[in-house]
Amino acid sequence: MNTLLFNYFYKYISLLPIVLFLWMGRFGYSWIESFFAGGALALGYVIYSMIQRKKIDYLILSLYLFLIGGACMIFKIPGLIYFYKTLKQPIIFVWLTIVGLFTTVLSSSGFIDVQNISRNKVIKGSLLLLGVTVGLFFFALYVKELSTFLATSGACIIFVFVRNMIQNKIGNV
Repeated sequence: MNTLLFNYFYKYISLLPIVLFLWMGRFGYSWIESFFAGGALALGYVIYSMIQRKKIDYLILSLYLFLIGGACMIFKIPGLIYFYKTLKQPIIFVWLTIVGLFTTVLSSSGFIDVQNISRNKVIKGSLLLLGVTVGLFFFALYVKELSTFLATSGACIIFVFVRNMIQNKIGNV
């Protein structure tokens, strides 16, 4: 029972850095302060997960990298500041693409995160999901000025929906 309860809270606690970032940004803190607080918490969570050998969902990991990268703007790295200020919300999909490339090449379950299927199917599904991710980057880039929600949350919901469709299709074949 304690393990079940711990796993339940662990799953939802993983969203805390993102919620903190959004809450601080919404209630008057500067974006740098919001990135720093969310990025510090995300970094702590990643380190804890690595020590405990807990798996982090690839979308959550991408959001963490987004926050950690944003927190690194405090070091005034010109290229990083340029990309974050120019791309804004779509940079989440740049991080997601980077995570997708690494997991496609280095993980047996690939970017689609499906276990116990042939490597060929994993690579095909992962490449399909990478294509969708790149498409969502351009979608978010196009709509970022129209709607922040659509550029971030809407595109992330589409990503989750497509990922689940690919996982179900490949996992059942």
